Amino acid sequence: MQDRIGQYRLLERIAQGGMGEVYKAKLVRKAGFEKLVAIKRMLPFLARKEDFVRRFQQEARLAARLNHANIVHIYDFGQEDDSLFLAMEYLDGPDLSRLLGELKAQAIPFPTAHALRIVRDACKGLDYAHRLSDEQGQALGLVHGDISPGNILLDREGEVKLTDFGLAKVRRGEEVHEDRLAGKLCYLSPEQVRGEPQDRRSDVYSLGLVLFELLYGCKVFAPDDPRKAGEDSASLFARICSGAWTRPDDPTLPDEVIRILERSLSLEKAGRYDTALQMAQALNDALGRLPKPEQPLSWYVQQVHRASETGVVEIPERTIVAEKPIERPEKKGTLVAAKPFLLQDEVSSLSTDHDATTGTAGASSRRWVLLLSLLGFLGAFLAWIAWPGVPKAGPVTVTVTPPLAQVFLNGVLQAETRPLVLRGLRVDREAVLELQATGYQRLRHELSLQENEAQNVGLELKALSRKLILESDPPGAEVQFNGQRLTETTPLSLPDIPLSKPQTVTLRRTGYVPVTKEFLITEASEEPYLIRVALNSLLGTLVLHTEPKNALVFLEGRRLSGTSPFRVDKLVRGKEYRLRVGAKGYRAQSLPVVLKEGEETSVNLHLEAAPLRVRLRAMDGLTVASKGKPATGTLEFRHPTEPLLVTVGAAEGRLRLRLEVDERHEGQGRFSAKAKLGFNCGASWASITLPGREPFTTPKSGVMLREGSHSLRIRFGGSQKDYHLVLELTR
Repeated sequence: MQDRIGQYRLLERIAQGGMGEVYKAKLVRKAGFEKLVAIKRMLPFLARKEDFVRRFQQEARLAARLNHANIVHIYDFGQEDDSLFLAMEYLDGPDLSRLLGELKAQAIPFPTAHALRIVRDACKGLDYAHRLSDEQGQALGLVHGDISPGNILLDREGEVKLTDFGLAKVRRGEEVHEDRLAGKLCYLSPEQVRGEPQDRRSDVYSLGLVLFELLYGCKVFAPDDPRKAGEDSASLFARICSGAWTRPDDPTLPDEVIRILERSLSLEKAGRYDTALQMAQALNDALGRLPKPEQPLSWYVQQVHRASETGVVEIPERTIVAEKPIERPEKKGTLVAAKPFLLQDEVSSLSTDHDATTGTAGASSRRWVLLLSLLGFLGAFLAWIAWPGVPKAGPVTVTVTPPLAQVFLNGVLQAETRPLVLRGLRVDREAVLELQATGYQRLRHELSLQENEAQNVGLELKALSRKLILESDPPGAEVQFNGQRLTETTPLSLPDIPLSKPQTVTLRRTGYVPVTKEFLITEASEEPYLIRVALNSLLGTLVLHTEPKNALVFLEGRRLSGTSPFRVDKLVRGKEYRLRVGAKGYRAQSLPVVLKEGEETSVNLHLEAAPLRVRLRAMDGLTVASKGKPATGTLEFRHPTEPLLVTVGAAEGRLRLRLEVDERHEGQGRFSAKAKLGFNCGASWASITLPGREPFTTPKSGVMLREGSHSLRIRFGGSQKDYHLVLELTR
């Protein structure tokens, strides 16, 4: 094995066929930059075969324009000596053919959900390729032409990639008949076998064959003898053209999946999905209703890697290219098999041709081929000279409504320019226009052509529609449809709703939240399209749980009666309400509440405990004493529930203080402490002054103090000395 090709260092050969070989390689740059790539290299002896060189170059040109997550990326194209090569994205996983073969060998069942996901992702990549345009925005009308399990790759994480556009065809506004059969035998569409024009629906058919094989573990159309697929092809092609196929009985497959199979494998192109994207959407809908597999897709890929390490090798799919033009049948659906096709096989025939280049027999064979080719060219030249001129029609100008509709001439997609002008049509050939657009009925129109006569043709598609039924719970909702208010209320039915056009409906009912829904009807059906809406009441219920349970609760300034849980009905949803909750011995809390969707909104609120503290500080030589507490300079009581009796002593006399503390509710859940004081000096007397108040003498009762710090000035009778006592009511 050579070490390098171009700027790439070859690491190992990972695949080989009759047309080329694939290497795992590495691109190395300065500063430690390295990137793994796959190198697809054409075998040197094929460089002399113009047809294969052309196909390889076309694959490079097309693939360079493709940039999609589900298509293998092409990084580079070049030539080394006599060999062309492509540098591609390297994937560390198997192709789908190898995955199926190994799982079958190990008797590992493959989940239906993974099968749908693989084909869905392949559809996404294929749809992107079908919609590819040139630099001027003109649709290329690309058809892959070789969809098969061998051309669907997976990486170790289970990501799906479409590859090998070597047989792809561009149909841009040009009628092209397939004169040579190309592709993998078991995955050809009926129109490929018949040599008729192909379009993107041919690829959809081949993907349907792949889906069948994933679901049932066998091919739809298998050759009688796989080892002689190219030699004994007539019976296989007859079965393909007949469109008759059967499926094994599998009661686990949902009817929805079987319908997808039947539509994608329709014998006539008109019966299949119009686009690969439509098929992807159908698969995705079915996938959403299947249970999730126990193992991810990556787990199944790992089984193939382990098998590779033990030396298990699978037989590759065989791609054929006909050496002889297809002999077209007189009637559609039949096959002329009198002269079997001569097939080139990428695996066998081309390798034999390579060996022949070194021997006498090979040289003789090439001389015969050259002689026959010269005779063929000579016959064609003479026929061209003798053949009279073919009468042609004048230009045909086609106006299409809607303008975005796709136009096919004899099955070939035309340019998107509007109006469309068709030139050079032969009057001796049938010219059939087919128009299709999402949400419209398909239209078929046969042109009547006259020699040198110009025509103007106007074609209008009829919009597809479906009946709509609107229901609401509860019923009786007013309906606004696409901005227009309807006179009827739910439930109601609306006929002829156009397909594939965005629609908007708004339902309103007194006491309920209005609901607006946007929807798109994509498929025609005799069954009505049902929209059922559950209306949420505009009013709701608030349930408040408090701790302590006897807390005082105020909602928007209104006190709620009772104890926890508190229940308030008929509150407006979405509106913010202000709650305030308080209780004796607790800090009050205030908070906003907004009712959520649903019947009830529940709120749990735990108040923080905040006990009251009474503290007396004697100053200027005073002392304070209480029952059980000796005389000292400071006394402190926490949350007293009984009246306090305190003796205040000095050299000049004694003052007995009675202090009764209570918490008073001041409204809105707010509580504040108040102290009620009484003063008595027995036979003596004392003068007491409070800040901001007139002095009074003992005995005195009913003196009220609020929560906070208060300084009392005391002067005993007959004395000129002032003493100070600080009383603190705090939390």
